Amino acid sequence: MHRDFHLDLDRIRAEGLCLNVGKRLTRGRLLRLKGHNQIAKGLSDLASLAQFTEVEIVGINGAPSLFILVESLLLFPQVILGFHVSGCPLLLGVLKAMIGHILILGLTQSGKSTTLASLVFQLVRLGYFVGGVSLKDTDPVLVGSMKAAADSPTRLDKDGNRYAIPFRFFSLKAGEFTEGVNTLAQPVHDQPVWMRVAELLVALGLGGSDKDAARAYFIASAQALLQDVREWGGSFRELQQTIAAMKLDRDTLYSTAGLRHAIAQQAAIEQANLPEDHPTNIPLGELIQQQGAFYGSACYQDAGAVASATAGLIVKAIIAAKRKVCPDRNRKIIVFIDEAQLFPQALLKQMIEQAASNGVILIIVQHNLDQFGEEWESLSMMQVRFIFSAVAGSATDRHLQHLFGTKRDFLFSFNRGSGTSTSQTFTESEGPLGDSVSLAKGQAENRQEGFSLTERETETWGPNDTLALNYDRDRFVLQVSPGAEFAFFGDKAILCQRGGSHLGFDEINRVTREVLANTENKILPGAAKPKLLSAPELSPALQAKRNAWLAALGNTASQIREALG
Repeated sequence: MHRDFHLDLDRIRAEGLCLNVGKRLTRGRLLRLKGHNQIAKGLSDLASLAQFTEVEIVGINGAPSLFILVESLLLFPQVILGFHVSGCPLLLGVLKAMIGHILILGLTQSGKSTTLASLVFQLVRLGYFVGGVSLKDTDPVLVGSMKAAADSPTRLDKDGNRYAIPFRFFSLKAGEFTEGVNTLAQPVHDQPVWMRVAELLVALGLGGSDKDAARAYFIASAQALLQDVREWGGSFRELQQTIAAMKLDRDTLYSTAGLRHAIAQQAAIEQANLPEDHPTNIPLGELIQQQGAFYGSACYQDAGAVASATAGLIVKAIIAAKRKVCPDRNRKIIVFIDEAQLFPQALLKQMIEQAASNGVILIIVQHNLDQFGEEWESLSMMQVRFIFSAVAGSATDRHLQHLFGTKRDFLFSFNRGSGTSTSQTFTESEGPLGDSVSLAKGQAENRQEGFSLTERETETWGPNDTLALNYDRDRFVLQVSPGAEFAFFGDKAILCQRGGSHLGFDEINRVTREVLANTENKILPGAAKPKLLSAPELSPALQAKRNAWLAALGNTASQIREALG
């Protein structure tokens, strides 16, 4: 397939970015960035960028550099995605191109998480709150990248001093030190009970717009029960105790068994039921205001369906906290969901359709479109799409072909023909002069050649292109719609390559070890608590002596304070 593209400079400049290809724009101080690592760190450090006049982003594979005025980058921050296969750097505008959500698709070990880690690394350094959950094992690439970005002093306070931001970590993985997230103790808008109930059921995976009459009955019964609970308490553990103390009839016990089981599962999670003022409890509202970073490891392979409900509750709590403490939709936060096929689908559909209106940008990562089920079209309505690989003949493969559209080509055909014909005649005649006989033979040969061109419309991206994409872990397909800022390479998808990593694996592993270490603000769920021995009761005589000594020490302390003035 044709790999060239047309970089529409006029369109890019109209979006606010002043740039040139292969030639400098000014004679001012130049910052030269080469390679994915340098570009990612350089473009996400606005405080350092402001010291330069112009930035040169070096292409790869012999492609010319891009020169951009720093003023443009300060007004319209960019993140590096990788490079076009021609070698041209590929940047994505945070303010305009990321007005909607991002979808990342690919098979296992195809590079999805590495690209996600690069995105969140740059966004955290740019000053955005980034939070999310992973429904697979704790991913060092994501944890290390987010922690390294949070520790980077790339932000300026009101006095012009650089500062870092907090990074908070929550995990359901067995044997892993973690902080706590009490989702029922997070800030929310003042809501009527029925609205709070509806949101809780969707987050637990028990709600949604299911048309099945039996399911609707159980949902309605669960809603009725929760609406009868006057005080939910400050945790799922307290909510479970309140419901357990209620007198429920037989039908209600039957129809709400699923709800009560889901609540009991959440109540059993130690790190999800800490008191609001507990030192290890993560206040999501404050973290959003601090523009910090949050990573939640739901670890489905350890926790099973409990992980899905916990992930749904956490993401719902993040969005609710954002609406409470930062209702301005122009102040965006980024929320990612890794292995989103395990996330409650009704909640995912609701967020994709409505979260952007609250200033929440979602990054959804999963294997293929088929995992969305019947709702694949609604759930894949994203402004930015990354596709790293696809099973041949699958829905994702067909979607890839449609992203590239069609092309006009001509089918060449050639024909050649030859023929031979022979004839023989025998004539006998009788006349006055006697009989006569004549014999005639004839042979003729012919040859012909020709060709034709038949015009037709064919898929630009074919099955062989999908196979080649699967083979190269560094490549991916990108489409941005509508095109904006540096993302404008045309209306069709383009073939790209990562061109390196944003961080070295040694640094990622080192930072991850720091996050997972046993520290004062972490607990180890299920660990045996030290036994506290109670002091023996004193006899009356010893109690009298103790009181006398306390009085003497008190008098001495008073005298010392008086002497010191």
